[in-house]
Amino acid sequence: MASVQPESTGIGVVGFSEVVLAYSMADVQDDVHQELMWDLRALAAVGQITDEWVAQTGVPVPLQKSSQGA
Repeated sequence: MASVQPESTGIGVVGFSEVVLAYSMADVQDDVHQELMWDLRALAAVGQITDEWVAQTGVPVPLQKSSQGA
């Protein structure tokens, strides 16, 4: 697997960890408002992940389907 350096990838390992941590924290909240707060944090962080960053990790990026239908 390729070594991913945070400074060259945009989001980096710290940002990815933020996504995982926030989603995990959302799952253990008793209060729905707190759960939503953590989910929104996770969504904000995941919005920073790019296809390029994912490709550098060695995970294949799925191709987008055509909008023309089959």
